[in-house]
Amino acid sequence: MESLTRLRKAWFCSRFVCFSCGAATNPGFERLVDTVCTLINREEQWNRSLEDAILSAAPNFHARLLFRILKLQSNPDMASQLFHWASRMPNFTHTPFTYCALIEVLARCKDFDQIWHLIHSMHVSKIGLSQFPFTILINAYGNAGLIEDAQRTFNAMVSYGCKPNVCVYNALLNAQMKAGRTDDALNTFKSMDHIGCTPDVVTYTSMITGLSNAGDTDKMIHLMEQMDQTECTPNTWTFTAIIQGLLKAGKETEALSMHDKMLESGCSPDIVTYNSFLEWFFSKGNCDKALEMVEQMAMKGCVPDASTYGILVTGLFKADRAEIAVDFVRRMVINRFHLDVSVYNTLTLWLCKDPMSDRAVRVFSCILSMNCSNQTINYNIVIDELLKAEQVDLVLRTVTELLSNGICPDKAICTPLINCLCKEGRTEEAVKILEKVTDSEASEGVAYDCLSEYIV
Repeated sequence: MESLTRLRKAWFCSRFVCFSCGAATNPGFERLVDTVCTLINREEQWNRSLEDAILSAAPNFHARLLFRILKLQSNPDMASQLFHWASRMPNFTHTPFTYCALIEVLARCKDFDQIWHLIHSMHVSKIGLSQFPFTILINAYGNAGLIEDAQRTFNAMVSYGCKPNVCVYNALLNAQMKAGRTDDALNTFKSMDHIGCTPDVVTYTSMITGLSNAGDTDKMIHLMEQMDQTECTPNTWTFTAIIQGLLKAGKETEALSMHDKMLESGCSPDIVTYNSFLEWFFSKGNCDKALEMVEQMAMKGCVPDASTYGILVTGLFKADRAEIAVDFVRRMVINRFHLDVSVYNTLTLWLCKDPMSDRAVRVFSCILSMNCSNQTINYNIVIDELLKAEQVDLVLRTVTELLSNGICPDKAICTPLINCLCKEGRTEEAVKILEKVTDSEASEGVAYDCLSEYIV
C-alpha cells in the first residue's frame, strides 16, 4: 500500500494549502502563534489562568489566529477547550476553517463522536458546511479500519445538503482499497459516473494501487486504458502502482514496457519505482539487470534511500557478488544510512559459506575497517553471529590482519573474540591478540577493557 499511502498524504497536503492560504504569514503574526502555543503547551489542562494569559498575549483573538494555533495542536482536549473558549469570546465568529482545523485534531485521535457533534453544529449554525469535514472523517474511519462507518458517513452527506465530490470519493476509495474491499471500491468507482463526478488522477491511482495489491492485473490495465481515453494523465505513482502489480504477477516484460511508456510520457520514475525493479531482479537472481537499473537511477539523478541500499547489499551477497556488495555498504556508511538486521544476517550467512577463504577475510576486513563513528554498522551483530556459528578462526584471522595493518578493532570486536578463544582453551592466541591490542597506539581503553574481561 506504499503508493496509496503516499498518494493520500499528498492529496491532503494539497487541501491544507487551500485552508492555510488565508492565514497571515508575517513574522509578527507567527510570533504571536508561537507565544500562544507555548502558553498552552506549558499547561497539563485548561484553566482560567491560561485563558487570562492568552488574552493578555492576544487581546484581539480572531478566527485566523485560532485556525493557525489549532493546526499546531497535538492534544485533542486542549484543542477542544481552546475552540469552545473562543466561542464564548465577544465578537468572535467561527469559520469553516476553525471547525475543520479542530476536526483534524480529533480525527488523529479517532474521537468520532466529537467530530459528528461539530458537523451537526456547522449544519445548524449554517457555517459553510462543505465536503471537507466529511472527507477528513471518512479518511479517519478508513485509517481505523471502520469501513462501514466510512460508508455511512458518505451516505449521510446528502441529509446535510452536501453532494460528494471527487475528494470525498477518493477518501472512500482509499478506505475501501486499504481494507482490501476491492469489489466495494469498484462499485463506488462506477457510482461516480451516475452522479456526474469525474475521476481524477488520484482516483485512478488509488484504484490501480488497490487492484495491484489484489493481483488483478487485467482490471488494473483496463483502468489505465480508461485514463488514456478520458485524457487523464497518469503520474509517477500511477505508473509505479502498475509496474508493481505486473511484477507481482510475474509479468516482467510488461512491467519493463510500462517503464518505457512512463519515460516516453515524460514521467520520471521515483525511488519506489526503482526499488520495485531491484527487488524483482534480485528475486530472480538477475544481478546484472539490477545493477543496470542502478546506473539508470544515477543517470536520472534519483538518489538511493536506505531501502535501495538494503536491497542491493542483501541481493548481491546472496548472489555471491560480495566485493560489489561491500562497495554499497561503504556508500551506506558515507551517506549515514543504517544497516538493518537483514543485511547483517545476509553478510553473516555469506561469510559462513567459506569462512577461511582469502576473499571472506578480505571482505570482512573491509567491513570492520570502515569509519563507523556514526554507528551505522553494529559490529556486535556480525561478530556474535559468526562466533555462534563457530567461525572463530575467521574473526581471529581478520582481527589479526587488521592489527598488522595498524587498525585497532574496538571492544565490540576484541572482547567476544578473546572470551571465545579462552573458552576453547586457546589462551596463547588470546594473549597474542591482547598484546597486539595493547601495543596499538589507537587502542587506549580498549586494551584495558579486553584485558579486564579476560582476567575475570
